[in-house]
Amino acid sequence: MRPVEATITIPEASQGVTGLGQGGWTSARFVEAVGEPLRLNLRAPIPLDAPLDVVPVDDAWHLLYGDMLIMEGITPLRRFGETSAVDVDSARAARERFNKTPEEHQAPDCFSCGIGPRSMNVHPSELEDGSGRFATDWHPPTWTGDENGHVTPTTLWASLDCAAGFYVGGTRPDGHDESSRGPLTVQYEVEQLAPVLVDHDHVIVSWCGRWEPGWDGRKRGAGSAVFDAAGTLLARSDSLWVQPRQS
Repeated sequence: MRPVEATITIPEASQGVTGLGQGGWTSARFVEAVGEPLRLNLRAPIPLDAPLDVVPVDDAWHLLYGDMLIMEGITPLRRFGETSAVDVDSARAARERFNKTPEEHQAPDCFSCGIGPRSMNVHPSELEDGSGRFATDWHPPTWTGDENGHVTPTTLWASLDCAAGFYVGGTRPDGHDESSRGPLTVQYEVEQLAPVLVDHDHVIVSWCGRWEPGWDGRKRGAGSAVFDAAGTLLARSDSLWVQPRQS
């Protein structure tokens, strides 16, 4: 039996899909527990308020719930797409076009992108510049910060994850109905380049990243990035998503 290096718990306040841990938040917490950069392979739904063991396995790390593999951490690729910044007014206009009812939203209780009173309202929609990119303005509240007023990695990773998810879910593969279950993150990696400050205006942009813009069967890649109001890149992500098979 492999030794347990640490045990982490994902609180209900950090849920994504109702009743489950948010993937970006959990990924960052896993990386914090390991103490080194990782690319994450998400393998199973993330239980809330349950002990998750961080275990080294050969050249990787596993996050386990009992014997169930929840997440695998491997050597990071450090390959990210590039995109230009979006001004705050254009990003705010995109967010104002976001129009999801509780019935339409895949994760209405998500603390990052949900539509409840506890949500940060990370609500990207497509820009009107013809680029196919999605964007939202983002003004991280005080509670997302540490003692220095910097947004915590867990919150930052969650926001980038949700932004990429709305870009990916903006279309579905051929043969899949828009009302079906949304795409799921299967790989995720984040690089933070500078602090993100609470109570300041930012913009989150999501697009195809380093991937081709369309679907490859049931797979689609995405990138997302956080810029400050002056257009400085602060953090970026790379992710791969899969549309579940229709039953």
